[in-house]
Amino acid sequence: MNLPIIFTSTETIKRECRSVLLDPNSELVHFLRGIRHDLLLLDDRADARAFHIELVHVRPRDMSASWEVLIKAKKLQGQLVDVADTTKYRIMNNRAFVFDTPYVDGYGDTHLTIAYFRQGISSVLEKKIRNVVKKHIDAAMDRKKEPTV
Repeated sequence: MNLPIIFTSTETIKRECRSVLLDPNSELVHFLRGIRHDLLLLDDRADARAFHIELVHVRPRDMSASWEVLIKAKKLQGQLVDVADTTKYRIMNNRAFVFDTPYVDGYGDTHLTIAYFRQGISSVLEKKIRNVVKKHIDAAMDRKKEPTV
């Protein structure tokens, strides 16, 4: 199930100058928001920021250097990602549950964080997370099979 990466604009998150916000009305965000909602119900200490993709490792000293972020964002804009591919979902640093997005020259592998678990992710919680993802993928695939009237 391929969905496009769509940014709100090619502006960075003002506070960081390292990331670009995804369009909150895009199909990708809509799908991931459903997963996030269920994950946040699993652990009330979990949190999440606006969906974004980081494209610069270090905060630029000069705020005008955000042009580098913009160039990289344009390379990702519109690229399709397969949200049904369960290998794209992973645990990062035992606290973040992320979805891998395409490689970008000058940065490397990119990802977006679906949810952040401050207390860490136990093996029990990881199994629950994987079940939530499977449930959402299965539901989306079933909707695709439904005949249109």
